[in-house]
Amino acid sequence: MRCPKCFEPRIDSNNPCCELPAGLSEMARRSAPIWTIQCGYTNHGKSEYLAALLAVLKLLPGRLQGFSVAALDDYSQQQLTRIVDNYNQGTLEPGTNPGLPTPLLLDIQGLPLPNGLVSRRLAVVYDPAGEHFLPGKIAAVNGDDHGAGVTQPLLECRTPILAFNLATPNSSETVDRLFETYLAVMKQNAVPLRNRSVVINYTMSDLIYHEYFSDALKEYFEHDALFGIEALGRPTHERFDFARYMQKAEEVSAELREFTRRYVSGGPNLLSLAENEGVQLRFCATSATGHLPGEKAMSERGVPKRVLDPFFWVLTGDAPDTPSDKKWTFIVDASSNAVQLFEQDWPRRIWAELSRVVRANGYFAGRSRVAALPGQEFPAKPPARKNPPLIGPIIERLPDDEKILLLTSGAVGDLYDYAKNAAFKDRLFVVGVDEEVVDGCRWRNTFELRCPEEIAEVCAQAQQSPAL
Repeated sequence: MRCPKCFEPRIDSNNPCCELPAGLSEMARRSAPIWTIQCGYTNHGKSEYLAALLAVLKLLPGRLQGFSVAALDDYSQQQLTRIVDNYNQGTLEPGTNPGLPTPLLLDIQGLPLPNGLVSRRLAVVYDPAGEHFLPGKIAAVNGDDHGAGVTQPLLECRTPILAFNLATPNSSETVDRLFETYLAVMKQNAVPLRNRSVVINYTMSDLIYHEYFSDALKEYFEHDALFGIEALGRPTHERFDFARYMQKAEEVSAELREFTRRYVSGGPNLLSLAENEGVQLRFCATSATGHLPGEKAMSERGVPKRVLDPFFWVLTGDAPDTPSDKKWTFIVDASSNAVQLFEQDWPRRIWAELSRVVRANGYFAGRSRVAALPGQEFPAKPPARKNPPLIGPIIERLPDDEKILLLTSGAVGDLYDYAKNAAFKDRLFVVGVDEEVVDGCRWRNTFELRCPEEIAEVCAQAQQSPAL
């Protein structure tokens, strides 16, 4: 896991700039963190949405048995307490400091997942100032010291939330331009976009929904029998059906997509950009307060509306326990040349990320015995007895439709024996973390990984096409 404060590739407990709680690395290793960031212009309701979300999350244990949210460091504890207390007292969040955003580090337990299971995750939550996303400021986002604090969370975040106030009076602030800023940051950092998800959160929807929403959207927005403010005050022992909830959210997203196409300035261009880049958009309509607040305070009690929907979409895009039914085989070079792979924990980091999107069996090259099954952790150390880095004894026993991911730190003795074998050349993918190793590999499907999260893109591309 990268340090969420200085963004060094690994958390260093001896680095004073990190100041992170003990055990954070181990927690992140057990289940990949949820990196969450809101992108949006100034005065578009980002901070107040976050305040409403945190306030609702604090009330969720009454509706979701076993759910809890807790801060992991002093800063997060102070901010979580301040934000939730201010919201409950009707005080609006002040403008966000345009400097480097300090993340909230939250331990969230009992999270619902699409398959009915629950999960414990580390959430790394950023709320950057809107100045970073002004039209024409793309270079600043990616170039100066402030921008570094925005760019790095974006690169780590699987499913960012783009917050947009449809009632904005500024005609130059359009939703497609906001999306273009996101695309530019990703492209400038060579991050693959295809199959990524982005949540479009129409904040302050209470200001426009009466006039523009269909009757069905109005009904959904106004009445939340599960997580409305009144429902949150009534404990329940009923099991929450997350899959059913998200099925309805999908229907709402589809209707808001059409609403975007017909009524939102820049909406058609937004949809075309996303389609051309292969980015999947999810749409939500939320309100942090439920009414038009004053300049610094709410005029009445806050009534948050559908603030969980963007968060649930982030969970859906980040779900670690719902891999596809596609089977993969993960083979790790465990020869004497692979010491650095294990010193930097690459096998376990990649295995954890791979397990998020597919079901995989793990092996050490040169050994036909399974090293890890789905749901298990990959071994932290290679076998004491070193075997030649051969893959034949493993891959020749696999089903014809099973894809293979080979993590190597050097030459694999029998790799090129399969170069002309149609049964393997289009479903075996070689991954290296060293540029020289990757450049020296002549296998057609070879990738260099800069971070383990990129493995999801490799898997997605491989699932779509028999040959890259």
